[in-house]
Amino acid sequence: MDLADDAATYVAPELVVGRLPITTMDDDTEIAGEVSVLFVVTAAGAVVNPVIYSSSDPRLSAAVLAALTGWLFEPARVNGQTVACTGAQRFVFYPISVGSGSMVNTASPREAAVP
Repeated sequence: MDLADDAATYVAPELVVGRLPITTMDDDTEIAGEVSVLFVVTAAGAVVNPVIYSSSDPRLSAAVLAALTGWLFEPARVNGQTVACTGAQRFVFYPISVGSGSMVNTASPREAAVP
């Protein structure tokens, strides 16, 4: 299968199971930040080999990696056949000002799959 073939039809993967990362600091510390992660969506739809590309805080990186372990996609397809593909996702965290320590993430999991 070659995506360079003009006749090839590509269908992007679609998230079917997954949650956004949520962190709670033990000491109620509120942190804001961003994490960008790259990963592979297998032909079976599983997320493997996640790699943090950039991160403002290792605590947020850990939350992102933990969330990705539960993501499952309808896999990408080329000409009707399931194929592995790469994915990338940027997560932006804003602290909740009420002092709960929970982090709010603005990323949509539907944005996760990028061919």
